[in-house]
Amino acid sequence: MGLSADRPIPRYCSTLMDTPDVTRWAGLRRPGLHLLWAVPGAVLLSLPLMALAGLAWGAIGGCGDGPLNTHPDTIGLGIACCVGAAALLMLPLAIIPWMRNVAARLLLAALTGLAYGAAVAALTHSPCL
Repeated sequence: MGLSADRPIPRYCSTLMDTPDVTRWAGLRRPGLHLLWAVPGAVLLSLPLMALAGLAWGAIGGCGDGPLNTHPDTIGLGIACCVGAAALLMLPLAIIPWMRNVAARLLLAALTGLAYGAAVAALTHSPCL
């Protein structure tokens, strides 16, 4: 479906640039570009969860037997914060249609969320140095 001079512009288009052929050819519809703002936004929204997970696991001191260290009741809070951070990153990857294949998009979103959750857990649950 190429453009030619003898082919008329459809009635619903105001200019030649509005025709579906030109829009597809020029690449004006790129929903994947929304990932450029959505993914950093999800990472920024997950920063408070990362801080809370760090406090839940390592508290302020992080080492020793002092009163400011890890309490067994807060371990679940740390895990929940890591899962929440992973879900926050997974949402834009799953919702924005940056791939046509929905199953592949959801699989990649789940794998990326799992990797991000593991990275958050590794960063916030650091052992004593």
